[in-house]
Amino acid sequence: MVQGLPHIEGKQHVCEGCAFGKQHRLPFPKGVSWRAKEKLELIHTDVCGPMDTLSHAQNRYFILFIDDHTRMTWVYFMRQKSEVFMIFKKFKSLVEKQSGCFIKTLRSDRGKEYTSKEFHNFCEDEGVERQLTVRYTPQQNGVTERKNQTIVEMAKSMMHEKGLPKIFWAEAVYTAVYLSNRCPTTAIPNKTPFEAWSGRRPSVNHLKVFGSICYSQIPKEKRSKLDESSERCIFVGYSTMSKGYRLFNLQLGQVIISRDVQVDENALWNWEENKVEKKDILISTDKEDEIEPSTPDSSSSQPNEESSTDPTSSNSSSPSATPKRYRSLSDIYATCNYCSIEPENFAEAIKEEPWKKAMEEESPSHFHLGAAKRVLRYVQGTTDLGLSFQKNHALNLVGYCDSDLGGSLDDMKSTSGYCFSFGSAIFSWVSKKQQSVAQSSAEAEYISASVATSQAIWLRKILADLGHHQIEGTVLHCDNKSAIAMAKNPVHHNRTRHIALKHHFIRQAIEDKEIQLEPMRDSKVVPRLVLAESGRIEELESFQQYVARQLGFEDSRECPILCKLANGYLRRSNECEDDIFDFLSQEQEHESLYVKLVEELDKCILGYFAFHWSHAPFLITQVLSADHEHKMKLKNFVMEATRNIRFERVAKDLKVTRVFSTLVEELKAIGIIHQEEFRRSEVVLPAPADASEYRSPVLLLMGGGMGAGKSTVLKEILKDPFWLAAAASTVVVEADQFKEMDVIYKAISSRGNHSDMLQTAELVHQSSTDAASSLLVTALNEGRDVIMDGTLSWEPFVRQTIAMARNVHLQQYRMGVGYKVSGDGTVTENYWEPVVQQEEHKSPQRKPYRIELVGVICDAYLAVVRGVRFDVQVKNHVDRRAIIMGRAVRVQSQLKSHKRFASAFPRYCRLADSAKLYSTNSMGSAKMTEWRDGSRNLPEDRDCINCLEKVSKLNEDADSIYELYPEDDTGHGSGSIWDEITSPARAETQQQLKEAVKIMERSLV
Repeated sequence: MVQGLPHIEGKQHVCEGCAFGKQHRLPFPKGVSWRAKEKLELIHTDVCGPMDTLSHAQNRYFILFIDDHTRMTWVYFMRQKSEVFMIFKKFKSLVEKQSGCFIKTLRSDRGKEYTSKEFHNFCEDEGVERQLTVRYTPQQNGVTERKNQTIVEMAKSMMHEKGLPKIFWAEAVYTAVYLSNRCPTTAIPNKTPFEAWSGRRPSVNHLKVFGSICYSQIPKEKRSKLDESSERCIFVGYSTMSKGYRLFNLQLGQVIISRDVQVDENALWNWEENKVEKKDILISTDKEDEIEPSTPDSSSSQPNEESSTDPTSSNSSSPSATPKRYRSLSDIYATCNYCSIEPENFAEAIKEEPWKKAMEEESPSHFHLGAAKRVLRYVQGTTDLGLSFQKNHALNLVGYCDSDLGGSLDDMKSTSGYCFSFGSAIFSWVSKKQQSVAQSSAEAEYISASVATSQAIWLRKILADLGHHQIEGTVLHCDNKSAIAMAKNPVHHNRTRHIALKHHFIRQAIEDKEIQLEPMRDSKVVPRLVLAESGRIEELESFQQYVARQLGFEDSRECPILCKLANGYLRRSNECEDDIFDFLSQEQEHESLYVKLVEELDKCILGYFAFHWSHAPFLITQVLSADHEHKMKLKNFVMEATRNIRFERVAKDLKVTRVFSTLVEELKAIGIIHQEEFRRSEVVLPAPADASEYRSPVLLLMGGGMGAGKSTVLKEILKDPFWLAAAASTVVVEADQFKEMDVIYKAISSRGNHSDMLQTAELVHQSSTDAASSLLVTALNEGRDVIMDGTLSWEPFVRQTIAMARNVHLQQYRMGVGYKVSGDGTVTENYWEPVVQQEEHKSPQRKPYRIELVGVICDAYLAVVRGVRFDVQVKNHVDRRAIIMGRAVRVQSQLKSHKRFASAFPRYCRLADSAKLYSTNSMGSAKMTEWRDGSRNLPEDRDCINCLEKVSKLNEDADSIYELYPEDDTGHGSGSIWDEITSPARAETQQQLKEAVKIMERSLV
C-alpha cells in the first residue's frame, strides 16, 4: 500500500491512547452456553414500567418471572417497585407447591428492588442463589428483556387492532402472557411452555379475539321477563380461577366474569363516539350495584390481584366508587330564589342592612389578631415535634376507645375518647362529651365504641386512597366486656332498646368485618418501665414490687416478708420452698395456700421476664445481684473500665490454633494414641461384636428451637427398649447453643454483667461448635448409634449431615471448611468432605444408617421466658423453672432458631426414614404426633400442625410477646402459659393470698 515502512511482526500490545479513545464494548454471545435441566433450577425476572397510563387498579408496573427450563411465564402487576419483594415471596410459594421443586437460582438486574437487604436475607435463608447482571448490561438478562418486549408488543398490537384505550394495558399484558404460555417456542421443540410445566397439552378451543364486542347473558335472577336477556361487553381476557371469560361491562364500567358469552370477533366498539355516553352511564351507576372490579387494587399489604393466578380473585371494590348522577345546581338556586337574594356588586350590598351586618361581623378586630398570633405561636413551638414511625412495625390501623360515667356534674353526661395508631405512632385522637346521658358504664362504653367505629371506617377509606389497604378488620380495643357483648349480639332487650339507633350501626361494621371489637389488654402483668427520651432506663419495677402488685399491694413495704421470700424463690426455689411453707403454717388451709402461692410465684416469674426483651440486661442484673444500688454502679464502672483487658486475656487463653477434623486426629496430635496402635477414637466403650450384624445403625436427629424442651423429650425417648439396649454404643452429640453456653458461662464465671456474658460466649462459641461437629463425624465413621441434640435450624448443615450419614458406610468423612464467604462475596457451604482411604485401612462391610427425626415445637413466647431452664426435683416430679438469667444467648437468636426449625421441619421429614413431632407447653407433658414412618404418611395431629405453622411465621425481631405474631395473640390455646397468667380465675386466687399474707405479716412483725 505504501513504500518505505519496514514489515514488523510481533505481539500486539495494549495502546493506552487507543484504549482511551476507541474502546468499545466486547461482543455478546449469540446463544446461551447453559440451560436449566429441571423446573425452577433457574428463574429469570425483570420489572417493566412505569407506564404513562394507570390501569384500572391504579398500577404502573408489571413484573415477569420465567422458568428457564420450561419457559413458563408468570406476570404480576404493582403500583410501586417496592412491592417486588412481597410478590416474589408469593410467587415462590405458588410455584414450589405446584411443581414440588424448589427455586435454586434467581437471575435479575441490579435494580434497588432486587438488591434490598430484606430481599438478600430472604434468598439467603431460603437457599436461593442470586445472579445479578453487571451494571448497564441488560444483555446478561436477555431472556426476560426479550420477553418484556414481546409481551408489550403483543399488548399494543391487540389494543390497536380493536381501538381499546390505554387504560386496558394491564388486561392486554395479562392476556398476552396467557397466550404466550400456550404458543410454541424455539427454546423447547414440539412443546408449549404450558405443557412443559404442567405435563398436559393446553386446549385452545376457548380462545377469542381480544377486545371484541361480546354479549353476556344476564341471569334470570337479575332481570324480569321483559328485560333484555344480555348486555353488551368487551372481551378482555380469561379467568384462571373461574371457568369463564373476563368481560368489560360497558354499562357498569367494570370487569365481570361470565360463562355464557357470544363474541362478535369482527365488530368494533367506537370509543370516541360513545365517550360521552359511556361517561354518563358510569356516573348514573349506583355504588350498591357494583360487582367484581376490574383488576383490583394491589399493594404491599394485600395480594396482587393482577397476577397470573387470577387477576379478578379479589372481592374488594375498585379504588373510586362510582358516584350517583350529577345534577346542575343552577335550577335549584333559581327555584329557591337564591340568585335574586345575592347582590351583584359591593354598591348594592352596602344598601341592604343584612349584608352590612354580615360584613361587620366578618371584619377582623384585635381579638381576631390575638387568636391568629396564638395559632402562629403554636406552629412555631411545635416545629420539632412529629410522629415516629419505626421500621419493624406493621402498618396496621389499631384503635382504642374509653369513656367515663357521668363525668359532667352539670348535666351528668359522659365523656367519650378514642385514639388510633398506624404502625408505631398515634395520629388521630378525640375527647368529646356524649350527646345523651348514659344509664350505665356499659352504655357509655358502647356509645364511645360506636363513635370510634365511625372514625375507624373513615380512616380506612383514607388509607385505602393512599395505597395502604387494611385487609383485615381494624382492631378496636374496648375495656368493657358488657359493651363488647352488646355490640356482638344483635338482639334488642330491655337494657339496650332505649339506646339511639344510630349507635347500633357498630353491629353492622362488625358483621361486615370492617372492625374487630376486642377487650383491652391487662397491663397489670407487664412490669412497669420508665424510659428517658434517649431510650435509657430511668426506672424499672423491681421483682419484689412486681409480685406485691400482682397480689394487690400498693407498696412492697406492706409485705416485706413476702418480698424476701419472692426474691429467694427466684434465685433458689428448692431451698426456699420450706421457708414459704413455714410462713403459711399458722393458717388453717396452709397446705392449699402453699400450693397456690408457689404457683403464683411461678406465674410472676414468667410474666416478669416476658416483656421488655430489649432491656433484658437490666432485668438480669436486678435478679443476679443483691448489691446496694451505689455499690452496683461502682461495680459496673470498674467492669466497664477493665473490659478490654479482661477480654484480651480470655481470647488469649481460649484461642484455637488448629481445628481438628475428627477426635482421632486430635488425640493423635496431642500424643494420647498412636496410629499404629489404634484405629478407633474410643469416644465410647467398644460396641459388642455383633452390634451391627442384625440391624443398621441409627442417627437420631433431635431438633427444635432453643428452649423448646428437647431434653425433656429426649429423656422419655431414651427409656424406649431400643435405646436402652443400644446404650453401650450410643454417642450423644449436644449442639444446642443453650447447652454450649452453659459450659462457657460456668467456665468464665462472668455473672456480674450481661454484656460480658454475651461477648465472652460469642468469643468461644465457634470452638465448642467445632468440638460437637468433630464428635459427630467421628461417631458416624465408627458406625455407632448417634443422637444429635441441636436446634437443626440451619437447613444446609442438616441436609449435608443426612447425606453424609447415607454414605458413611461406604467411605470415611471428615469436617469441611464450613460456611465461608470469599472476597468476591461468593458463599460456599461444605460442612463434610469424604476422606480418600488407603487400601489397607478400608472399613469392613457395614449397613447404611437409618435416619430418624424427632422435632420439638413450643410456643415461642414460652421458649423466650425459659431463657435459662434448670430442673428441680420437687416431690418426685420435675419442676421446670423458666427464668431469663445465666444464659448468654440473645433473644433474637433464640427466636430465629424456632422460626427456622418450624419452617424447615416438613422438608426434613422428606429426607428421614421416620419422623415424629412433639408439642410442649408449660402445663402437662409433651404431646406427640407421628408424621411419617418409612413410605407411609401417618395421620397428622391438627394442633401440632397449627403450632408448627404459627411458629414458622413469628417475628424474630420482636421486643415483647405482643409483637411475636402477626395476629397479635398472646394466648395460644388452652393450657398455655398466657392462658394461665391472664385467666380471670387468677384474680380470685390473688385476693385470697393477699388476705392470708396480710394476716401473717401482722402476726410476724
